[in-house]
Amino acid sequence: MLLRSFQPENILCLTRAGNRVKIIDFGLARLYNPDVDARVLFGTPEFMAPEVVQYEPIHFATDMWSIGVICYMLYASVPFSFLFRFT
Repeated sequence: MLLRSFQPENILCLTRAGNRVKIIDFGLARLYNPDVDARVLFGTPEFMAPEVVQYEPIHFATDMWSIGVICYMLYASVPFSFLFRFT
């Protein structure tokens, strides 16, 4: 299954003290079929993988890109915010 819209708002902690989480909002999720060339042109810009932006075929690594951005946010700060500054 490809979530296609992985972002922090879709991750819930089960308890305040625990380390278990749930993933919610599967509205854009689709079953993955390696025989079908799947492409998308939607998502939250900060979490979109390069293949989505370039309208190339997506796969499991597409969701892993978003997870990597979320991990970076948890470790450092909001990623790529310098790209979205409007003056």
